[in-house]
Amino acid sequence: MKVVCAVVAVAGVVVSVLAAPSGQAGSRDTLVGSLLAALALVLWVGYLAVSKHVRSTIDTVPFLLAVSFVGGLAVSVLVLVQGSDLGQVHGSGWLWIMLLALGPGIGGHGLVAWAQLRVDASVSTVLMQAEPVGASIAAYFLLDERVNLPQMLAMGVVIGALCLLVYAESREIHEVLTTPTS
Repeated sequence: MKVVCAVVAVAGVVVSVLAAPSGQAGSRDTLVGSLLAALALVLWVGYLAVSKHVRSTIDTVPFLLAVSFVGGLAVSVLVLVQGSDLGQVHGSGWLWIMLLALGPGIGGHGLVAWAQLRVDASVSTVLMQAEPVGASIAAYFLLDERVNLPQMLAMGVVIGALCLLVYAESREIHEVLTTPTS
């Protein structure tokens, strides 16, 4: 059941991304963006696999501190290599950067790190498929991004698969907890 839900959820995300309205399909930016998204996926899966192992010996706060430090260094190097001008960010832009760092960055990542010891890795990683769906919905309402019918249907499939996974997992845990031992 977990495998089926995972495949359906990932397929739903892929369909949602591929069905997205595009101004210039096939452009260099689209190809670079797709390659970066694929790289991010590979790195995220690797990170989750390694951190699941590491978390068995390190508490959440020290782990989060180390990960945040390494992430900050990596972003700093990218900013320096690209020659980005941070002087272009003004006023409320810095507020939004701080809110993104504290909310989804530290808060969301902290919850993932905390849950790694308490939730089966197969379930937590599949549940993360809700993130691109939530981002698409937020972009629709906050940034006036377009979402078409095929995307909406694919996102509905993702949410449905994830709900089924959570239901099946809760039933499995309930059966384990209520089964008498001899």
